[in-house]
Amino acid sequence: MKGERNAGEFFSFGIFAFLYGITLYYILPLSLLSFNLSLITQIFLFILFGIIFGLSIFALKLQRVMEIAITHIFLFFEHHSARLMVLKNLVANRERNKMTAIVYSLGLGFIIFLNMA
Repeated sequence: MKGERNAGEFFSFGIFAFLYGITLYYILPLSLLSFNLSLITQIFLFILFGIIFGLSIFALKLQRVMEIAITHIFLFFEHHSARLMVLKNLVANRERNKMTAIVYSLGLGFIIFLNMA
């Protein structure tokens, strides 16, 4: 059952990547040559949304490593047992922390994007 779900996820990501590639390699030069400014703007917005999404996924993958590093940096003066307790607490609440990090990074990315536009 899990293998079927992963196959569907890979297939949907493959379709999304295919459409992203078609947009960048065919439609973007076509819109630049035809001076279609509305299509160029839409493509650049699509690219920026892809960048925000990609950076959010990247930050999500680095979350555990950063949690450990920040715990060791800021709690260097504590006993080993206190650092271990904090790390175990982070592991116990990993799913909640993951969802909070996703919502926070996407929200912050879109706020920064709206300020730039």
